[in-house]
Amino acid sequence: MTGVGDAAAQPRISRETHRRAVLGLQGLWPGRRFAGAASVADALRTMHALQLDPLNVTGRSQDIALYGRVLGYEPSALHAMAYGRREAFDYGNWLNLYPIETFRYWRTPMRRAKRSQDLAVFLARYPSAIRSVRRSLRAN
Repeated sequence: MTGVGDAAAQPRISRETHRRAVLGLQGLWPGRRFAGAASVADALRTMHALQLDPLNVTGRSQDIALYGRVLGYEPSALHAMAYGRREAFDYGNWLNLYPIETFRYWRTPMRRAKRSQDLAVFLARYPSAIRSVRRSLRAN
């Protein structure tokens, strides 16, 4: 008798197959399978999300992630795809970039977050920081 959680009943794959599947889902197997500015949106769709980071020590994290996936990647291609052609949107407590096709799935969590008391407390506690960030966003 085998149950749902019985390990013997579960299909087995090799470690190599598992590794390739995970890398493939992230657009890293086999090698760089995207090329040029036009494929940046395809890479994002494959990744499902791309963490954005404004810090630039050796490169911004989003650019480093795309350099590894898109042959001939240029940072301006990400900006053009996301904000020029509006093929992506950014959202989250830590900022992520998502394919625009997934926006409808984020509407409910966005509404819930907007109603959250945690946000109201933060906004009331740090109004000058909020004004400063908003000024910076408008300027940049």
